[in-house]
Amino acid sequence: MNIFTKLVTVVASVGLLQACVIEQPIAPSQMKATENSVFTDDGRFFVIGENSQRESWIFEVVRNGDDSYSQIEYVRGTLEGTLDGELGGEALGEACVFGGLAVQGNTLYAACNHIALYQVNTELGSEQVKSGRFTAENFIPKDEGGSFNPNLFFANGMAVDDSGHVYLSNSFATNLFDPTAITQVKITSNASTAELEFTHQPWIKVGDYALEFFPNGIQIEDDILYYASLNEIRKVKINENGSAGDMNLHYRGLMTDDFEIFDGWVALASVSLPGTIKILPPGRFDQRVGSVKTIPLAFIPSSVRYQVDRADGANVFAAGSLVVTSFFSGGIYTIND
Repeated sequence: MNIFTKLVTVVASVGLLQACVIEQPIAPSQMKATENSVFTDDGRFFVIGENSQRESWIFEVVRNGDDSYSQIEYVRGTLEGTLDGELGGEALGEACVFGGLAVQGNTLYAACNHIALYQVNTELGSEQVKSGRFTAENFIPKDEGGSFNPNLFFANGMAVDDSGHVYLSNSFATNLFDPTAITQVKITSNASTAELEFTHQPWIKVGDYALEFFPNGIQIEDDILYYASLNEIRKVKINENGSAGDMNLHYRGLMTDDFEIFDGWVALASVSLPGTIKILPPGRFDQRVGSVKTIPLAFIPSSVRYQVDRADGANVFAAGSLVVTSFFSGGIYTIND
């Protein structure tokens, strides 16, 4: 029984908020400004954050033999990637800040300063770092006369579909700023050892379905893309040709940063005081759901991930844990029932 099912069982049987155990594997002094995080297919855990020098990195968090935890600086945020695409190679270009992270298999995708896109192969023995830039030249407009303005593009939430298309939310998307709410990236060439070639185009624009207010977290389950827009989570069908299909409202509540989906269950990080994690039950595509559990926190959460119980036993955290980050407080937190 996973944590989502257990939480719902408690609420249904006693109607009370049962306290959860919250622990801190990585302290804020070890890692600051923690934000988006992912588990790779081989069970490793990566997270965006800053070191003590306020440099932006993709970190790997590992569990030591004594069950303590350490963070490893994996890829530093610079606009030109690394020399020859080597992991641990000389960082090239100006420093930038990672603002999005997604995974397909054991390959990471990250946005840096909202104008550089990273592709990082984490396979042991085959590590490779590739990067490219969002430019007007590799932009494909959705409408005649459409253009790309990097100053109005704030890549934040990220996800990858089964076809390898990368989706990014533009947190500048409102009625006042850039009209592109969700951008779709298609990798056009992986031939280079260090350069990533791709095109990017609007997938959802403000007004296609509804007004947009600072789109944030994105997750994909099956052929449905879920994304946060202020205090809502919306769901959009991904058509077979990769275009955006029908949209429905999934949830409306507090402002949402990022969220996790597991077997239809949603755990979302609410931007509120005090911070909270909310649990949502599965629902049909045409169904709006409500929260069935609220977990209060002493910090404002940024992202939440679910630690599955791996068959090989290679769990970084306790099986069934929710793993939470906090941009404002830093550190890594786990929640267990």
